[in-house]
Amino acid sequence: MTSRGVGESGSRGGEENGGVLSDWPTGRLADSALRRLIGDVGTFSRAAMEGYGLRPYQIEPARAIVESVERGLGRSFAVVFSRQAGKDEALAQTLAFLLLRRQFTGGEAVVAAPTFRPQAALMRDRLLRRLALPAPAKLAIGGARLREGYAVEVGLASARFLSAAPGANARGQTADLLLVANEAQDIRPETWDAVFDPMAASTNATTVFLGTVWSTETLLARQMAFLAAQERED
Repeated sequence: MTSRGVGESGSRGGEENGGVLSDWPTGRLADSALRRLIGDVGTFSRAAMEGYGLRPYQIEPARAIVESVERGLGRSFAVVFSRQAGKDEALAQTLAFLLLRRQFTGGEAVVAAPTFRPQAALMRDRLLRRLALPAPAKLAIGGARLREGYAVEVGLASARFLSAAPGANARGQTADLLLVANEAQDIRPETWDAVFDPMAASTNATTVFLGTVWSTETLLARQMAFLAAQERED
């Protein structure tokens, strides 16, 4: 697994973790075990994802993504996993953690995949299964809900799973927490630029490109080259 991230000054400004948790019911935050669970995605994975705990190479990019989201940094990440290395599991647990943390403050994540079925639907179902585990289910006030077949909601927070196939009806969505291109090597750059990139244009949302690199002409390869150039300039 390799990852690259570059940060830009965000229009929303920095947001510390306390700002998010200040909207949680005081009684729930008095539980020190609960505070630990929702304080760090690595702790959350180890303690709440019974039998599915992430490995260090998965937790590292998950922590960087969560930090960018919670502090409003608007960073862009390219994360490359080898096949069967747990890319989708890392994404599902990162989304579960963010939805649980944001259930009282709200926020929207958008996850694009090359097709809705099977790819986006499989990712949606994996997230629902992780949120249904005992510890996340206890944390989610009112439980996790599936709306209109493509949106997973926890309280005021949601993750929407959309197809990035040419001609798919994905316009008009907004991502203010996280915008993800999953299997980015199979998403056409022109589709991403026209349909998905504008979803985060006014929100400074963190953007993540996930996948495997098999050609220099793909969306993922393009983003990796862009981030590498940004790092050289810093």
